[in-house]
Amino acid sequence: MTALRTWLRLLLLLLAGLMPAVAIADAVETITEPASAARLRDNALLPPDAGQAWEIVALPDNRRPPLIGLEPAAWYRVEFTATAPDPAGESWAVYVPFLRDGGRIFLNGHLIEHIAESDEFLRVKWERPHLVSLPDKLLREGSNTLLVRTQPRLDVGFPRLSFGPASPLRDLQERRGFMVLTLPQITIVFCILVSLFTLFIWAMRPGERLYGLFGLTVLLWGLRTLTFLIETLPLDYWWSWRLAYHATTGGFIALLAVFCAQFAELRPRRGVWSALFAYWLICPVAMVGFGNAADLWMHRVWIAGFIPVALAAAGMICLAAWRQRTATAYALLAGLVLAVLSGIHDYLLVVGRLAAILPDWAGHRLFLMHHGANLLLLVMGGILAQRFIRVLFDLEFLNRDLERRIAEREAQLDAQFQRAHALERERATVEERRRIMQDMHDGLGSQLFQSLSRAERGDLAPPEMAHSLRSCIDEMRLALEALGTPDDSFLDAIADFRFRWERQFDTAGVRSHWRVEASAETLKFPPRTTLQYLRIIQEALTNVLKHARASEVRVSIAGCGDALHIQIEDDGVGMTEDSGSPGHGLRNMRRRAFLLGAELNIGSAQGRTRVALRAPLAAAAA
Repeated sequence: MTALRTWLRLLLLLLAGLMPAVAIADAVETITEPASAARLRDNALLPPDAGQAWEIVALPDNRRPPLIGLEPAAWYRVEFTATAPDPAGESWAVYVPFLRDGGRIFLNGHLIEHIAESDEFLRVKWERPHLVSLPDKLLREGSNTLLVRTQPRLDVGFPRLSFGPASPLRDLQERRGFMVLTLPQITIVFCILVSLFTLFIWAMRPGERLYGLFGLTVLLWGLRTLTFLIETLPLDYWWSWRLAYHATTGGFIALLAVFCAQFAELRPRRGVWSALFAYWLICPVAMVGFGNAADLWMHRVWIAGFIPVALAAAGMICLAAWRQRTATAYALLAGLVLAVLSGIHDYLLVVGRLAAILPDWAGHRLFLMHHGANLLLLVMGGILAQRFIRVLFDLEFLNRDLERRIAEREAQLDAQFQRAHALERERATVEERRRIMQDMHDGLGSQLFQSLSRAERGDLAPPEMAHSLRSCIDEMRLALEALGTPDDSFLDAIADFRFRWERQFDTAGVRSHWRVEASAETLKFPPRTTLQYLRIIQEALTNVLKHARASEVRVSIAGCGDALHIQIEDDGVGMTEDSGSPGHGLRNMRRRAFLLGAELNIGSAQGRTRVALRAPLAAAAA
């Protein structure tokens, strides 16, 4: 008993900041609070005679309610002293902290207030405090008598009354009203909004069981808190409302235990949860079977079975705090211990046991569980919010890490691609050089070998020897120009080619005009392709020097759209192409154009010869 008293005193100290309604204005001298009253058991509706067997009781009158039946109505006679009425002053009033079953209040034998009572049509359970004005015409200077008739049903006991001017008493009424009415309203709205939001998250993420359990727990607690707002109800609906109240209270505690097990990462046997929910169903079954008669037993006996459940939940969180050693686990443990102690406090208050431990405090009839549970739900919501935020931070970190890894991987792949591309280009270049060397071997080498053979036999005259050697040199220069350009640039090869041919035209007295209209990025060909273009152009220019007897030649190279255009035009004597027996040079030009996928047109009109080549860039690059 001593340990329980110590824990309850600690609980009251922790909740002292939330209980402004407890502070009675002792500093106001005009307020009087009688410490005792006379009590009489009588069901009469009018004040009993003073000569009956009244008994003196201390206020507040804390009584243990019976489990079977109802006590008769109780009359309380309170004597108080009032000062002389001041016509210009403030009227007096009596402050009644609680009168849950309603009652009738008489001043000096006259009825001044009737607070609705339960009857065969209406059931009441007043949570609000009452402030009853004392009419000046009935209030006497000196001694006055206040009679209060109460008819206890779910609750018994009579508070200590406060008499005095209305203003300071109204402050006490508003403070207590805030605690027992306004805060529950705030709690209900908060619970509904939070439960909808949390259950929405759970619906989107069914694997997050803590969010689902928390959402259901908050929803049940919000519905259970309606008991502070529904103070009057027709008797036909009373049974349904009490059933809902008990079911939500038991469901809140059961789901809270499941939440604690999930948080502590414990896996109790399925039979444990089955027994818990079976016990939860006892109340609905009993209410259905016995009706309102089971209400009192559920309120005082059945609900006691959830105290071990709440203690077990606290034990699970204590184990989690010892294992995890985190601030969230300690915070949840503190909130749960506070809620459990406040629940035990309320239970002891309902069954009348608290008066034996803390009689003065029990007289205030203040229930603490809805404050302790609110703090616990705030802690639980804060833990889930912290988890949610931590998940967002983890996702952000993972995204950044993933982006970094992707960037690194892209850089590696790009580097590998560049290396593979460089190797491929190097291989292609080597292959092109090998092909060109093969062409030079088959062409230039064969031509040199034939010239050498003829020279050794004496069949090659000096002019023919010079012509043969000059052709070999031109072929070698073409190969060097095709191979010597960096980055497969066709324009660089054309520049070297142009420089060489401009000197030849100048020596031959022929004016040459060159027009190149293309970008270096557009005209990039493999060396062998460049060599074929250069051979076609060289064959055309060689024909100009040998046969055209021209004074002017124009060379145009342009990259227009998706095609390469090459045109060589001279002002010589012209030519007549016999398609039946074309020269070797023209046949070579056509063969090379065919291999390049190009169109070659050779025409002569009015003494001018024009060679036009059109090649798609895609085919040329390939």
